[in-house]
Amino acid sequence: MAAIDVDGLSMVYDNGFQALHEVSVSAEAGEFITLLGPSGCGKTTLLRLIAGFLQPTEGTIRLGEEDITGLPPEKRDTAMVFQSYALFPHMTAVGNIQFGLKQQRLPKPEQLDRIEKSLAAVSLEDQRDKRPVALSGGQQQRVALARALAMRPSVVLFDEPLSNLDAKLREQVRFELRALQREFGFTAVYVTHDQAEALAMSDVVYLMNRGRIVQHGPPEAIYRRPNSRFVADFLGVANIFEGRVLSNSGSRYSVSSPFGELDVESDVPPSAEHLYLCWRPEDARLTSSQSGGQNHFDLRVTESVFLGNLTDVFGHPTDAEDTTVRVQLLQHGRVEPGTTISVAIDPANIRFLEPIELAPVGVSA
Repeated sequence: MAAIDVDGLSMVYDNGFQALHEVSVSAEAGEFITLLGPSGCGKTTLLRLIAGFLQPTEGTIRLGEEDITGLPPEKRDTAMVFQSYALFPHMTAVGNIQFGLKQQRLPKPEQLDRIEKSLAAVSLEDQRDKRPVALSGGQQQRVALARALAMRPSVVLFDEPLSNLDAKLREQVRFELRALQREFGFTAVYVTHDQAEALAMSDVVYLMNRGRIVQHGPPEAIYRRPNSRFVADFLGVANIFEGRVLSNSGSRYSVSSPFGELDVESDVPPSAEHLYLCWRPEDARLTSSQSGGQNHFDLRVTESVFLGNLTDVFGHPTDAEDTTVRVQLLQHGRVEPGTTISVAIDPANIRFLEPIELAPVGVSA
């Protein structure tokens, strides 16, 4: 049974704006799921509904076997870690962690035991008597997490908790948070607009757009098999282009494209004759200009950025000057603009996306 099960959730605000459209999400016990999407897609609204701060227009929320849709936040076996940390400024780290335990009226010895274990888990024993103003952003985030851990909830809800940290600290805390989630075994529902966080931390990603789930699954599956231009472009970087399926033999397809005729290998058949396709920049491999062969084309470089472990290259295929292509070459030195390189794409790395909506005959687009 799922630890948390959201079924057919819709949310219409008093002003008539519909933030969610029949959204369904589930997480198994001990699973880390991420609600990912651009600003305004509905992910924070969904999290606040799970927490009980909002009531849905339609749908149900279950925690284990219990229907918690109508319960107030304090009656739900959940804890929230806010983007702003929401620490009491007049309380020490210990006071902030203890606040919820006092509300639960736990025996004093148990409160103290949970405080000590939570402080140790986030490595803040030596900061216990400091107030938030004396703590760094990373330390405040740890206090907020320790407060949630001390409550021993079955589900912890995270509302973009790392967005106020600098890039290096954000990456460090990201791995610490995932390690703590595994150690304590709680189910995590994590909201972010940061694709790197979603890919690095999640067991399952729910990608949202305009109040709907547009694709969900393990990070690797969504990244490698996006089902639309939105997913391909939002989760990573992709070269997206129009194509027309010419023929196929089993799972091998011949497709016309701006790069010429391409071979595509896909277990999932195309959804239409005219459709969008994509491949990731890192899927390109350098070849010699004389090699020719499968999915090979020459690229005239317009811009090149050396990033240490890879070189980011932008250019135009010599047979399609109005098309811009991006390739990422691992462990490769700087490539000068104006030079021509030859690249090839493995047929298995090209993905079919959604159909192209063509204008009816006799109607201008």
